[in-house]
Amino acid sequence: MALKVTLAQDPLRGSGQKILKVVCTRTMDYDECLARMGNAGSPDLLQFHADLQRFIQVIFDSLLDGTKVITPIGTFSATIHSPNNGTVSAVCDIAKEGLSVNLCLNRNLLKQLRTRAKVEQVEPVPSAGPSITVLKNLTAEGRDEIYSPKNIMQIHGRRLHFNKEDIECGVFLISTDGQGETRCPFYSRNGTAIVQSHIPNLPSGEFAVELRVRGGRNVVRSVRAGTLVHIVS
Repeated sequence: MALKVTLAQDPLRGSGQKILKVVCTRTMDYDECLARMGNAGSPDLLQFHADLQRFIQVIFDSLLDGTKVITPIGTFSATIHSPNNGTVSAVCDIAKEGLSVNLCLNRNLLKQLRTRAKVEQVEPVPSAGPSITVLKNLTAEGRDEIYSPKNIMQIHGRRLHFNKEDIECGVFLISTDGQGETRCPFYSRNGTAIVQSHIPNLPSGEFAVELRVRGGRNVVRSVRAGTLVHIVS
């Protein structure tokens, strides 16, 4: 068994910069952890839970007053991340927002990890594409499948992220009678779950709604809504 690593997009630098990232192959919950320790059926399990809870509480109380806690696992300490914009207003709120816990792993554990780990480089796993769940007509409530030019169509889904200046991406209306496709003017977006677009001036007809985003390796991915929309000019 090897520790798998891959090249991934650097979220801080962007612009195609890559960093090595460990691939998480599975998740182990607390119950499985206890089972692997041999504690799952132990009569002392309740005592173990109580001891662990007290251990966590001691660490928590100590972090609150700035104490550094040294344990067999490693050293716990509270840290503050300063805002990137350099502002000094509302210091308390900024400090709380940037508050985190740092764990400096015990050197012997770290040495064991580095000695025993076998590292294998793998190809990056393609990220999941976009999905559409709901279409809504914000201009004419209750007419979610019927639109007129300049109506606002709201799309709900996942991973609906695209650059509005990228003419290959966005919301497209595709005529079902073979008359081609039209890119909708962008209106607004709420995160990556909601996109709003204006309905362009199109002749009356039936259209498929397709959303296109640019994913990994600069590949454009698309998804269509499960229902067609009718445009009445």
